[in-house]
Amino acid sequence: MKQNGQVFTPDHYLYILLDTISYEGKHILGKVFMENSCGDGRILCEAVKRYIKTAIKEGFSKTQIIHDLENNFIGYELDKVAYNKCLRNLNSIVREFDLKTINWNIKQEDFLLSEIRIKIDYIVGNPPYIMYKNLSEKNRIYLKNNFESCQKGQFDYCYAFIEKSIEILNDNSGNMSYLIPSSIFKNKFGKNLRSIMLPFLKNIYDYKDIKVFPKNSVSTSIVEIQKSIKRDKLNYYDIKNNKMITIIKESLNNNKWIFSDNLPSEKDYIKLSDICKISNSVATLLNRVFIIKDYVDIDENYVSIDGMYIEKKLLRDAYSARSIKYNLNEKIIFPYDYTEKGLSRYNDHDFHSTFPFGYKYLMKWRNELDNRNIDQNSKWYEYGRSQALQFINKPKLLLSSVITNEIHVYKLSKEAVPYSGFYIVPNEPFNIEDIEMIIKSPEFFDYITTRGISVNGSSLRFSVNDFRSFPLHLLKDNSKIKLENYF
Repeated sequence: MKQNGQVFTPDHYLYILLDTISYEGKHILGKVFMENSCGDGRILCEAVKRYIKTAIKEGFSKTQIIHDLENNFIGYELDKVAYNKCLRNLNSIVREFDLKTINWNIKQEDFLLSEIRIKIDYIVGNPPYIMYKNLSEKNRIYLKNNFESCQKGQFDYCYAFIEKSIEILNDNSGNMSYLIPSSIFKNKFGKNLRSIMLPFLKNIYDYKDIKVFPKNSVSTSIVEIQKSIKRDKLNYYDIKNNKMITIIKESLNNNKWIFSDNLPSEKDYIKLSDICKISNSVATLLNRVFIIKDYVDIDENYVSIDGMYIEKKLLRDAYSARSIKYNLNEKIIFPYDYTEKGLSRYNDHDFHSTFPFGYKYLMKWRNELDNRNIDQNSKWYEYGRSQALQFINKPKLLLSSVITNEIHVYKLSKEAVPYSGFYIVPNEPFNIEDIEMIIKSPEFFDYITTRGISVNGSSLRFSVNDFRSFPLHLLKDNSKIKLENYF
């Protein structure tokens, strides 16, 4: 398979990777070491250097050292340029110790396609990160058919590297340290991989928004895996905040791994979702048609879009966190109505007769509208998903699904339509102010930030369920006093 996503490991972190599994001292002698995506050989070179120094200290002959280097060090690199550079770098290392040229066991092959018949004592590396959308169809099919971690959803290429590495580790002495994207801990598509890692996981070193790779904003962690021992607990190190938590592994059997030593039981507490409705915003599945950003106000009945009229009664004010931040005046085509019974849909004839200009405008985009992957009961002129419409015709709060340092909350009117992020509608007897107070509380912020997936630097992405699950009993001081009469 074609392998890209190549980002070499910074020197500082290659030392940490090796130190994490104690790759130093006489216990490493005679053990098999592998780097399965070795690039220019930075990790391999340091491992070889440590091995030679230890072997010399223990009195090994040059002949024995050469034998060990040729038989106990294995590397894989698909890229020819990086492969050749790796060999040059390794040869440069052995020359420092006055050793003759080594017949290195470094293969210019795809690790994932290679048959490996021996068990490995040490695997250290930084696998290629390639998002699902950037994988060829051929690669997707191969990974899905051959790796349990890649059987569902939009997996990352590195999932297969992690799975195969664990598989080939020596059951009695296998140790592994890997630099991986932290999203693996919370991404819903990483669930199978988490199940594979969990029994053997010893330590997690989470760098959060510390930039491990200078030109890459991926949030990164080091995982330490020990194949010989299955533990009930693991240690989680928050490197940025210099904090360590011991985690009971049973508490991680969920769709997301939440690293906290203060996790409440979900059975007996009242959650935020018990006092309000929290939903994703409307999903038109073709925003460039439904969201109207540039228009001319004709009169009290019509606006003009690229010379085409649309009835104002077909439009509602549209909002996203971004549109509010930049004070954008946007509209959205809203092909629905509400009665006392709730959401009301137009049939094709009534929609055409009620909004002839709007109907004509949408007909212009009929082919693209028909090609959406819409709900089974949705009509061609409606939104692709209808779930968000159930409670939207009420006063509400709008929040972005991406949070950077603080949570911004925006109040929207009954008629306003959010098209990005989440919206919240309180249940009676609660009101908008009650919910806003909870969302802005420090307790909520502390809770929610343990659940986000890093997207860029200090920015975290959240799902609706992350918000829904907040335990109200965590609220303290005045926040809780304002709500206690409702419980």
